Amino acid sequence: IRCDRFDAASEAVNCLMPELIAVAAQSAELRNHWYAVEFLSTLSGEMLVTMIYHKRLDDEWMKAAQALQQQLDISVIGRSRGQKIVLKQDYVTETLRVGDRDFHYRQIEGSFTQPNAAVCRKMLEWACARRKAWGGDLLELYCGNGNFTLPLSRYFRQVLATEISKTSVSAAQWNIEANWIGNIKIARLSAEEFTEAYTGKREFTRLKESGIVLTDYAFSTIFVD
Repeated sequence: IRCDRFDAASEAVNCLMPELIAVAAQSAELRNHWYAVEFLSTLSGEMLVTMIYHKRLDDEWMKAAQALQQQLDISVIGRSRGQKIVLKQDYVTETLRVGDRDFHYRQIEGSFTQPNAAVCRKMLEWACARRKAWGGDLLELYCGNGNFTLPLSRYFRQVLATEISKTSVSAAQWNIEANWIGNIKIARLSAEEFTEAYTGKREFTRLKESGIVLTDYAFSTIFVD
């Protein structure tokens, strides 16, 4: 299904869509067997475009895609079965102001991120506004890239956040360091695995390697988005 505009997306994405189609149409390497596209944009104007194909991507495609990337000032990724070609980078960095502070988030292609930055910012502000009832230590289950974790960390002594996706864990670790936050630790565990570890039924090397000792925490709040 061809779509030249998608009103739910950002204006930047909507402006790019017809330009991308027009430029790609001029190159057989880019237009042939191209059947889908995904966009990841930020409030500051960064744009990551994933072009998905029903064909093997070769050097000729890379040359054409690099020219497209330069012409439109975007980052391009090519995907086909068993292939992922990153021409520049596979992430964008979003900045969201929550209260009196800016938080910087690395958002990686293919992993979950909140699709609407303006709505996401309001969600974070809403969550932080409930801080009067908080304190102690926070347990967050399935934290993703740390979207809520970072701003909520200001209202707790310690934060332990769990996530099962390696990509999201990597992004969350980068986000913690980039924002100079020292009271968050990430555990790559499912909710069931965390329960086993917390109740002493099972030990996880992942926790030891991350320097996480569960008895050090006095959880007062559990957060799940």
